[in-house]
Amino acid sequence: MKKKKILALAACALIGAGSLGSCGGGDRKGGGEGHMYGAALASNPESLDPQFANEPSSATVIKNMYSGLMMKDKDGSIVCCNASDYNVSADGCVYTFHLREDNYWFFDENDDDIIDEEECFPVTADDYVFAFRRILDPKMHSPFARYFMCLKNSRYISEGSYRTDSLGVEALDNFTLQFTLDYPCAEFLGLLTSPAAFPCNEEFFISTKGRYGLDDRSVMSNGPFYVRQWFYDPYGSNNILYMRRNEKNMHEGYDILPTFVSFSVLDSESEVKQAFKDDETECFSTMKVGGYNPKKYNITGQKATTLGMIFNPKDKLYSNAALRKAVALAVDRETLDKELGSDLKAAYGIIPPAVNIAGRSYRELASDKQFDVYDPQQAASLVEQAKEELKVSSIESV
Repeated sequence: MKKKKILALAACALIGAGSLGSCGGGDRKGGGEGHMYGAALASNPESLDPQFANEPSSATVIKNMYSGLMMKDKDGSIVCCNASDYNVSADGCVYTFHLREDNYWFFDENDDDIIDEEECFPVTADDYVFAFRRILDPKMHSPFARYFMCLKNSRYISEGSYRTDSLGVEALDNFTLQFTLDYPCAEFLGLLTSPAAFPCNEEFFISTKGRYGLDDRSVMSNGPFYVRQWFYDPYGSNNILYMRRNEKNMHEGYDILPTFVSFSVLDSESEVKQAFKDDETECFSTMKVGGYNPKKYNITGQKATTLGMIFNPKDKLYSNAALRKAVALAVDRETLDKELGSDLKAAYGIIPPAVNIAGRSYRELASDKQFDVYDPQQAASLVEQAKEELKVSSIESV
């Protein structure tokens, strides 16, 4: 049992930041096959509607219940999930996604925990189109609308000037989805990993008669788990949200572990921490120093930070661009590296090397040396230029 708890704890960050299943493949050995994973929520989820829910408990469940076109893998890289591949136009304004045909909606109509063929069907491009139109529909008041203002006509739609069907999201066929942007957005792929970008089936949504996401009979899963039972009594105890693995969505490269997830619904963050210390739950998602038992669990992590100096351009001397350039060219980073401790190294760009995109270091993709290289002769020349432009005879204070 202790071994299982250690293995489960290693995945605890995924409960908060993603799902327990993964689109990047995984080793089943010791991973939780047949295991009931116990976790806790600090409050009852307000809603399980991905396009509307905006509080931590809801997000935790939603990320284990749905999946989207893209996801972040264990290294933080943005990779395909329900999209098999995609391409981007030369101007950065048109994204075309080809969907996997083995991602399925499942709704356990007869509550028998068996995935019958008539209870599941493929997720199509139309499901994503409907989801994005819901986000921008001003009548819905989605808190996520402001993040997708890069989409074509989104601002006019959110203001009520245009119809939602004019949004730059189109199903070219059942499994081809195209986004058209008003302007290039470097964060667009990252936005597609968020719960707001998860699909929504229009027919099922209408069938819930306004209760979509509010109880266990008004939700349908296309992700690694589905909600089997959601019970909450604000005046009682033993409140629970119980999920089971959606085996229809298991395929090569997409392991779903553990088999079961049981969320205890508590009333506060302090209760969650206490339940964890008392060994009543295996994880909580807001782990801080002192929030876990160090005798039982080992938690590791790393920081990636860039330290730097920023010059005030309103300063009498540093208002001069030539002087600022001279200072940059006067930094000998190779010599500086030799004088730094083992936990620091000279930076050649603002983004740390530990940050990955598409499985590769951002610094590798965007050039490892963004900053100016060491050039003392050019620095001295720029100092003279700065003195002339500033009309001063000396800048010794620099």
